[in-house]
Amino acid sequence: LSSGINAEYGGVCTECAAGTYKGTDSCIDCAIGYYSDDVSQDECTECDSGLSTLSTGSTDSSDCISVCTVTLPTHASSTIPTAGTNVAEGTDVTVTCDSGFQVSGSNTYTETCSDSPTACLSVSTTVSSNTVFEEDSTTFTCTVISSVAPSTSDATACKWYKDSSLLDTTATFSESSDSSSTYTCEYEISSAEDVDSEGDYTCEAVINGNDEQSTDTVSFYVIGIYLYG
Repeated sequence: LSSGINAEYGGVCTECAAGTYKGTDSCIDCAIGYYSDDVSQDECTECDSGLSTLSTGSTDSSDCISVCTVTLPTHASSTIPTAGTNVAEGTDVTVTCDSGFQVSGSNTYTETCSDSPTACLSVSTTVSSNTVFEEDSTTFTCTVISSVAPSTSDATACKWYKDSSLLDTTATFSESSDSSSTYTCEYEISSAEDVDSEGDYTCEAVINGNDEQSTDTVSFYVIGIYLYG
């Protein structure tokens, strides 16, 4: 075969187009990260360091751009574009968290493509007993499941609210003993003597500088003859 001729089909020689190179018996598209800007090339040219192409068969050096590979965050079910896709740097990616997980209170969020996307997390509120007699105590527990840990020394990382009003507490988060990326923070009412203890309680965790409100609220009631008799 003469120079620039790659494959022979039924006796007709075919010249490999830009975006391809000469294989053994066919023209082959340039791989991602490579380009060919002329016909009949023996090999494709690799993009400069730090640059790549978005698809195979690129025909010009201008196709070499800064790219980002879409990554599926922790506790996320899907992304748009699909995880693993190469996109131009600065492209927005929409993430859908697993059921019960969130970012800034929403199950779905959008952010610029990153090698380290924001991880979805779970914040929930439970109580040992939501109906007690006036002399009894009860404990509220804020449970966080997150690959990014809340502070375990700063009391402002764990916030408790009663009827949407911030309570004055000094509780801090502690990590689960099984290292399962689970953290808990407790708030105790030691003696529910006052009807003022009644209300709707919820917690908020400060993680990565963001206030993450729990997805649920616990209603608490005090019962007793002195309150209602």
